[in-house]
Amino acid sequence: MFTGIFTGDFSKMWQGVKQIFFGAVEFVWNYMNLMFVGRIITGIKMLGTRVVASVFSMGRNIKMYFKDMWYTGSIFFRPERRSVLIRSTR
Repeated sequence: MFTGIFTGDFSKMWQGVKQIFFGAVEFVWNYMNLMFVGRIITGIKMLGTRVVASVFSMGRNIKMYFKDMWYTGSIFFRPERRSVLIRSTR
């Protein structure tokens, strides 16, 4: 562009102006694409994190369910409780 200005070659200057303009448009386009892809990647990471947390939470809840069931069963079937149940059915 500057060469065209200093030499008086206006077609060369115009080519430089077009190149600068399209370069700026391409820069903005690429920046927008990077931001879009970055947000998609961030969304996928967040989804993965939440899925993993949900699976661990589900595992913890299942473990607590069986642990509570075991505790309740152990209270219900204690020897002293069984003798009360046997006496009451006679």
